[in-house]
Amino acid sequence: MILQPPKLMKAAQVKHYGDIDEMVSVEDSVIVPSLEDELIIKEKISPAFKSIIKKDRETHMIIKTLAVSLAPGDNRVLSGRTRYLQGPPSLPYVPGGDCCGVVVDPGNSTYF
Repeated sequence: MILQPPKLMKAAQVKHYGDIDEMVSVEDSVIVPSLEDELIIKEKISPAFKSIIKKDRETHMIIKTLAVSLAPGDNRVLSGRTRYLQGPPSLPYVPGGDCCGVVVDPGNSTYF
């Protein structure tokens, strides 16, 4: 069963690189992503990393997040020091890949 996600969500957002205490803010009206959204890469990143991002998108899914945490790797990425190899494809960015939740759109995934 595919649940219909809401149009807006509450999310931590990063709008620029820097000290994590200054750049992360919680916003109440962030547009919920869709698997049909076009991937726009605005940041200068490695061509190899760019191809990985586009390929990984084929295996993405949308979840209703129940809990999320920032790992040490998130702090490193969001500092901007490793942006060429592992930064977000564009800003603003919603960090926190370590999460749990309920799948609302499995996309092309046949397992999860």
